[in-house]
Amino acid sequence: MSITNIAYGSIDALFPVAGQDNNSQGFRDNFSYIKAGLQIADANFTTLDQHTVKTDADNDLNSVRLYNATTNRLFPEVRIVGGDTSSDPGINVQTEGWEYHQYTIAANMWITFGGWPKDADDNGILGRVRLELVSDGTARTVDLALSPAGGTFMIDSTLSAASITTPAVLGQSVIVDVWSFDKGATVYVSKIGTFRAA
Repeated sequence: MSITNIAYGSIDALFPVAGQDNNSQGFRDNFSYIKAGLQIADANFTTLDQHTVKTDADNDLNSVRLYNATTNRLFPEVRIVGGDTSSDPGINVQTEGWEYHQYTIAANMWITFGGWPKDADDNGILGRVRLELVSDGTARTVDLALSPAGGTFMIDSTLSAASITTPAVLGQSVIVDVWSFDKGATVYVSKIGTFRAA
C-alpha cells in the first residue's frame, strides 16, 4: 500500500489580494491545484479503505505478519459444529478455517487434515486445530489421515497410533490438538483428555 502526497504548497493562500484587481488566472490556478489535491486524496482514501483493518467487518490479512503487538481480549478460536457423523465415512478438516471442530461420532470413520496455512512466500507457518469428538454412546474408532497423503504423524505418548477411540458413554468427549508448522509434512497429534459432566 502506498499513499501519495498532496502538493498543497502550490495553492496561493494569499490570493486574491483584498483592495485590488486580481487576475482571474490566479483563481483558475488555485482551483486546478485544489482539484488535483482532491483527486489524490480520493485515491488515498480508496487505498486506505481497501487495505486497512476494519472494526465493522471480517478482515483477511493475507498472511501479512503483525509485529511487536500487545493484545487484549483477543479470542482466536472459532468453533464449527459438524453435527452427527452417522452417514459420513469421513470428514475433511481444512485447517485454514475454524480452529475448533466439534463432531458427534456415530460411526467408525476417518478425519483428514489439509489446507495448512502458509505465508506469502509459500513457507509453512504454525497452524493448529482442536477436535472435540463427542460420543453417541458407543465407542468408535476415528482414524486420522493427511490430505494430500505423504506427510508424517507425530503422536504423543498417550496414543498407540494415529487414531482416536471415543468413550462408550453418551455425551462424553475426547479433545485432541493437531498442529503443523510445515504445511502438513509433519503433523503433531496430542490427546488432551476425555471429558465428562461433573
